[in-house]
Amino acid sequence: MSAPHSFWLQNPPQESYPPLQGDVTADICVIGGGITGLTTALLLQEADVDVILIEARQIASGTTGHTTAKITSQHDLIYHTLIKRYGQELAAQYADAQQTALEEIASLIQRHSIDCAFERQNAYQFTELPRGAAALEREYRAALRLNLPAELLDSAQLGPLNLPFKPHQALRFTNQAHFDPVAYTRALARIFIGLGGQIFEQTRAQEVLPGEVVHGNGRISAPHIIVASHFPIRSIPGWYFARQYAHRSYCLALDGTDPFEGMWLSIHKHGKSLRMHGNTLLLGGVDHMTGHQNHRSHYAILRTYAQTLYPQSREIAYWSAQDGIAANSVPYIGSFSDLLPGVWVATGFAKWGMTNSMTAAMILRDSILEYTNPWQNIFSPKRPPTLDSAWITLSSGARTAANYAAWPFSRQPVCTHLGCRTHFQTEERTWECPCHGSRFDASGVPIDGPATKNLDLGP
Repeated sequence: MSAPHSFWLQNPPQESYPPLQGDVTADICVIGGGITGLTTALLLQEADVDVILIEARQIASGTTGHTTAKITSQHDLIYHTLIKRYGQELAAQYADAQQTALEEIASLIQRHSIDCAFERQNAYQFTELPRGAAALEREYRAALRLNLPAELLDSAQLGPLNLPFKPHQALRFTNQAHFDPVAYTRALARIFIGLGGQIFEQTRAQEVLPGEVVHGNGRISAPHIIVASHFPIRSIPGWYFARQYAHRSYCLALDGTDPFEGMWLSIHKHGKSLRMHGNTLLLGGVDHMTGHQNHRSHYAILRTYAQTLYPQSREIAYWSAQDGIAANSVPYIGSFSDLLPGVWVATGFAKWGMTNSMTAAMILRDSILEYTNPWQNIFSPKRPPTLDSAWITLSSGARTAANYAAWPFSRQPVCTHLGCRTHFQTEERTWECPCHGSRFDASGVPIDGPATKNLDLGP
């Protein structure tokens, strides 16, 4: 079978942008040409600020081009945990940010007549087992406390939805949405350029300093720098590589299935994600930490499940995605570090980057323009640590130590981030770092950070 390729990236872009040569100056430099970087750049350019955006590859070619593109405030079973860990006030900030972001995306699409298959749909989290009901009921009560559009449905109420599986119970958030994330992000780029913004593709940031970004062919001088590159490329200060972990999941696009209503996500470990795009089913799941693979093919697991649902279906695309998961699944959005004045970050979206991209853009815009943002406290990188954040940091240290201990027994190439031994993932034909999630293609070129330099694969 051919190499993995995203359903969203099957059509090549109509526009391309040149690489940056030499030194330039701007008010703001945005690093990263995904949905977060483009949304943030656009909102700032609309505020009459001079913005340059650089992208290491092509616009929307990274995580944005490999998502299932659910635009929803339903982010796993997060709200019960947020209330328990942070209290209702901060949990309400997260909930309000996601609902507002959904409506802002809808408004932006309407205002600019963006053709991106935007469609309102309900979002469902479900269990096929009676033992999952208690968790859904807790989340339902938490959602109601936070004024989210939640409904709890039993199997009888779910029966008429023409589903290929049989949920025992489901938590529904009404009037959510999905779209084509690549068509949307490419449109944002065109609008940004039309407002006077500048985009440079094939321009990889190598170093971030106060007031300066070093790239392969020069430097960008800017009093404000926004790191929207998925995993931040600078390790210290900030320590984001140790405050979140990289997680991968897999997806199939299938024709020959029966359409059904809604976007669905199982609450169980390694549970499946299902949603329609027109007449195409997007089936995802089989998640794991980057660099820690199953022995069985991840795609084979999904294909077996697809055959149980729709034996006559036909696979038209398959691909994988990666995101960072921060403590309690709450992103870090705000000042990178007190030791890097003027540098800002958005990372750790826990696979919910559609609404969190808009949330990040609004918070960063308001912070740079010195406005008060109502959600900045829950997303602040300086928020007080929790047991979860301490565990992530300790686990990161333990993985790194174990990797170094195994050095004498491994001849695998060394990750150019912090020197961990990489593993070759045969399904994707990529080198992956089990410590901090960097990924490289078969020739050693970085695909996912925090690494920015090529692997040394030897002679």
